[in-house]
Amino acid sequence: MVAKVRWSDNAIQDYKNVIDYLLLEWNEQIALKFIEILEYKLLQIEKHPYLGILSSKDAQIRSVSITKHNRLYYRIHDRELLEVVNIFDTRQHPDKNSFD
Repeated sequence: MVAKVRWSDNAIQDYKNVIDYLLLEWNEQIALKFIEILEYKLLQIEKHPYLGILSSKDAQIRSVSITKHNRLYYRIHDRELLEVVNIFDTRQHPDKNSFD
């Protein structure tokens, strides 16, 4: 089990962008549901850090699906630290994804 989850600056900005989009285009209930799903996924990967799919571009990066439109990318630094590095909107062109 990973003791600590750290967010990169890029991942924090991605997260804020997703929440802002959901609040603007949908509603607070949808944004809260996204947060709930994300928190659940983080609990899963804290308990089972190797659960995610390996990146095709970086062997240290793994990813899990948050929703059908978003993937969470993370790196396992050691048994004590997991770093969230990116939240990618899967509706974007695949070339924009630095990890797959």
